[in-house]
Amino acid sequence: MANKNPDTDPWYVFSTIMGAPEEVDDKSLVSENREFWNRCILNCLPENERQRIIYENNISKNESVIIDNNEIMDLWGKRIKNSELPGNANPPILNNQLLLEKIDWKSIAFKRGIFCERYVFPVQVDLQKAKIEGYADFRGSCFLDEAFFIESTFYSVADFAYSSMESFAIFDKATFRGPAIFSRIKIGEYCSFSSSSFEDEAAFINSDFPEVADFSKARFSSYVGFNEARFPGSAEFMSASFNYTADFSTSVFAIPPTFDGRTIHPDTIWPEEEDQWPSATNDKEEAKRAERTWSSLRLAMNHAQRHNAEMDFFGRELDARRVHSSFEIRNVILLYKLLSDYGRSVSRPLYWWLGAWFFAFSANYWLLLGHFPHYTFEHGAAITDFTLGNALSLGGTYTNTERRHWLADKVFGSPDTSQIPWLIDFLSLGHSIASLLCIFLIGLALRNRLRIK
Repeated sequence: MANKNPDTDPWYVFSTIMGAPEEVDDKSLVSENREFWNRCILNCLPENERQRIIYENNISKNESVIIDNNEIMDLWGKRIKNSELPGNANPPILNNQLLLEKIDWKSIAFKRGIFCERYVFPVQVDLQKAKIEGYADFRGSCFLDEAFFIESTFYSVADFAYSSMESFAIFDKATFRGPAIFSRIKIGEYCSFSSSSFEDEAAFINSDFPEVADFSKARFSSYVGFNEARFPGSAEFMSASFNYTADFSTSVFAIPPTFDGRTIHPDTIWPEEEDQWPSATNDKEEAKRAERTWSSLRLAMNHAQRHNAEMDFFGRELDARRVHSSFEIRNVILLYKLLSDYGRSVSRPLYWWLGAWFFAFSANYWLLLGHFPHYTFEHGAAITDFTLGNALSLGGTYTNTERRHWLADKVFGSPDTSQIPWLIDFLSLGHSIASLLCIFLIGLALRNRLRIK
């Protein structure tokens, strides 16, 4: 179906009452059109709603002045002479009433672009299959009802920065051939960019998304920034393809986002602070879903050789698995986290190793204290050497007969090992096993830190 001429549509003619701008820099004409449009729109709203819109969108006094029918009809009569509307066509607003319940710009070809900066749209806006060949300027606009841009094509800049969409915002299968700017937007109920194509850079910086933000099957051919974007609910990126860097460095996710790991670009930048990621859940079904998400991202980062990011997602994957696992598995995972932060920390197992040695030294000293008729430095050195030996070898006194004889000789004055209390042997074995585990975790963390494939 051929695209329609915008001058055949009453809403478009009404939105360009002072004339159709040729470019975004025609600021005077754009301002005059906006002033007329917002005066008419605000007059149609209930007083409480009107005051809210004026306050929240910082609308100037000139744009909120009451307008009468005579002024509307006078300007309308002049404008339709330069349009393709019939001479007896009525404006879409008259007597403070909306005569048309929908702004239907479906399948319209906007060859000059569309210039609706800071417009208030009171009813549903439908630009399905529209073609906007020039600048699409919706900066700071307020959509009070649904906004549909399904299968629309933006050939130049699509600028929705600072706009608010209080209901649904649907951009499914839209094509953005120029830069797409959605920075600082606020979307109330639901937004979808499913199967959309971004052929140039896209920016969703510092934006507030609704409970459901759907980017599934979207294609990003260039850089896309989600810096400081906030996702309070579901963020769906399943089968979305990123051919260039995607920046989530300062994004905030309330629940785990859904990604297909096979389509993530290797240079994707993830949030660095813990409070930018969702907190752990106690719900088993949610935990299973989170585990799948983190597992997918872990595998993607492994494939991209991004091992630090891989280990971060591995830790989140185990946190989620711990929620729905059996008692035994749950405690093994918890122990792994406590001892080494899931193999990410070198210092943590080192501190545990030192702590185990200090505990073993103190316990051995206390157990042997009664056998020292006169404590000497040589006794302390003997216990220190004995516990350090246990910290570096498996089995302690059970596997080192020479050390057992040496300790008995130093403490008891005789190499007879039967004098050594059984509790020391037991403590020595436990200390050796714990130390070996800590040494293993230190090596694992070093391997994860320095891994190069």
